[in-house]
Amino acid sequence: MDSLSFWLADWEYECCGDQRKVGDEISIRLSFDGSVQATDEADRIEDSKDGGALLIGSTHSFDSITFPWLLRVGSIDVGVARNPNFARVKGEGRLWEERHDDSPTTTGRVTLIQWWRAVYQQGSDGVFQPIGYDDPQTIYNTEKRPGYPSESDLAIQRWSKQAKSIGFKGPLTITPANMDGFVPSGWAFRFTLDIAA
Repeated sequence: MDSLSFWLADWEYECCGDQRKVGDEISIRLSFDGSVQATDEADRIEDSKDGGALLIGSTHSFDSITFPWLLRVGSIDVGVARNPNFARVKGEGRLWEERHDDSPTTTGRVTLIQWWRAVYQQGSDGVFQPIGYDDPQTIYNTEKRPGYPSESDLAIQRWSKQAKSIGFKGPLTITPANMDGFVPSGWAFRFTLDIAA
């Protein structure tokens, strides 16, 4: 049995997420983001503690606009956006789950879920850019992640309940909050799967 780890961005989960728990069997589409170089080494996947992955396998063209190339490692196909230019490659980077693509699926059993909070740095232009992640928190269920439900979700639920109890009917005008002091708050899941050979 092989195992691999992959990331799922917060926006992908919130847009098209399904609740997952340790022990669930899931089917996913994977993409690779990183650098590749030619190699003649045997197929393998290795995870690193910092969330990276080493993939060694063969490349194949694929009929997809988003990921026109596949990196095949054993029975696992991973979408690649740029032409690797080599028949066999060693890739170092990250695996990401893609929910808006038609690449082949990989099926496995979830053995670990980690929640990683993004760390941001404000540039001289005032724009915040992600620069990495804090230490991960291991969780059992994606719906039991830190900060969920958020305070704003709870406030909306309370307001809706109160409005309903007094028979309030719209329209409703909401004044935007002052954005001074705003700091973004992104996160990602990192899953580990056991995959039957």
